[in-house]
Amino acid sequence: PIEKRLEDMKIEVRNKTIEIDESRKKNEVISIQKSNLSKKLDVAKNEALLLTMKIENNNEFLEKIAKDLNEASQCKDRTTLKCTVLRLHQTYANTSSLEEYEKQNNMAVDMNEKIATLRKKVMRSRNVGAKGQKYHDDEVSRLKKQKEVLTKVSKIGIHSGL
Repeated sequence: PIEKRLEDMKIEVRNKTIEIDESRKKNEVISIQKSNLSKKLDVAKNEALLLTMKIENNNEFLEKIAKDLNEASQCKDRTTLKCTVLRLHQTYANTSSLEEYEKQNNMAVDMNEKIATLRKKVMRSRNVGAKGQKYHDDEVSRLKKQKEVLTKVSKIGIHSGL
């Protein structure tokens, strides 16, 4: 019966060691997932920054158009108005900047939504990761203590001739 108990304790020690290893692997997976989400968030932030810069450029372009149209509306005589309208037409006729502005604006909205989603995922991952890490650390220390106790008991049993 004592030899059977010692054998059971050895098996239990092996099982606890396996549990510790599995817990470590799970923690590594969580860590990799957090890292990947952080990288995705950084990429999304950079894309949002580029889109913001493009939108600012388009806003400047639209302000220039508004200024030119305002100038055209201030013309007193017909000849000046014709020249101004002709210049405006030549300047803006072949540009698709307004369409580009709309497209980029929509992309910026989509990007902001993606960033918000990624932030939520990262925060969830961090929360789960922090709690998971605490649980993992607690679990590992508990399993190690059990393993040490079982090892000591089995060594005492072996040395005392039990």
